[in-house]
Amino acid sequence: MDREFHQLNLRYEELLSRSPARERRLFSSLAEVGQHAPIVVVSPASSERPATSSPRTL
Repeated sequence: MDREFHQLNLRYEELLSRSPARERRLFSSLAEVGQHAPIVVVSPASSERPATSSPRTL
């Protein structure tokens, strides 16, 4: 299933624990070697829009 960021349900995004240093390492690794595994998306039964924990800047 392919989704765009505007289709994601980010209602609980503020509950995520953020680490700027870890995010920098992640983005650096993605730029260097690319993405090896897909981002896991969970589609709640009550909504057609999936929820995800991916940062918007990916």
